[in-house]
Formats: sequence, C-alpha cells, structure tokens
Amino acid sequence: MTYSHFLSLIGKNIEIENNYWCYNRKEEVISIIDKKNNKIEKGLLVNGKKEGYWVTFDTIFIIQYDTQYKNDIANGKVTHYYEGKIIIEAEEKNGIRNGKFTSYHTYPIIDAQGYVKDGKRIGEWKTYSKEGKLNRIIQFERDTFRIILDNNLE
Repeated sequence: MTYSHFLSLIGKNIEIENNYWCYNRKEEVISIIDKKNNKIEKGLLVNGKKEGYWVTFDTIFIIQYDTQYKNDIANGKVTHYYEGKIIIEAEEKNGIRNGKFTSYHTYPIIDAQGYVKDGKRIGEWKTYSKEGKLNRIIQFERDTFRIILDNNLE
C-alpha cells in the first residue's frame, strides 16, 4: 500500500487508498473528519465513490467548498468560499475546469468573469473594480491574450 491513512467517521473509520474511498456499504450519506487537512466533508457515497452534492467545511464548520460529483470526479458546479462568503463559482467536467468562471471581490461584486476550456481561459474575459466598474476586457486565444479595453490606462 503506497498511500493510506484513516479518517474518523462519526463512530466509524474509512480508509483511503490511492485516492479511492474504501467502504463496505453500497450507498450512504456520510460525514468525514480529515484531521490531517483540517476539513470536514459531507455527501453521498455510492459504491465507495463520491456522488452528487458534497460540502467541505473547516474544523469550525465554516463552509469552504460545495461541489457536484459523478463517479468520484467533480462534474458540475463548484463553489469556493472564504470565511463563509462566495469567492469563486466555476464549472467542472471530468475533474477539469470547463465552462463559466466567476470570481468575486465580495459577493455579489464580480472581480473577473469568463469561460474556461480544459482548464485554460478562452474567449472574452472581463475584470471589474471593487466598485463594480469595468476595468479590462481581455481576449484569450490558444496560449496568448490581448487586451481589448483597459480603463486603468485612461
């Protein structure tokens, strides 16, 4: 066994081996306390794999992430939080960022917004000031970008 550690599960233990959940029930909503990484996860395990909506908290129960899973891989909307407030909303397909991406100064004031394909920014991205004013429009193509509009230079 190259990678293995135990997580406490309210009254039970789950073993993680090589990033796969090892558990003897077919389907159960569980809470996992990961003392090593100071996080708590809650969601549905189906045949030992994450399925559906999962929420991750820090050890004082402040939300850090909520993620949609399919067959143990992030698939769907992923939301990141800082001190309980939304800072990123993104989409993932097969564990890779694909789709709309929005980051926030303070929710609902947008910091940056655009689209991602295979983990890379594509197309038009807009950035905004903390007051909500449009700062820049940037066009991403392949591995290059060009600034279409820069209100910071005016």
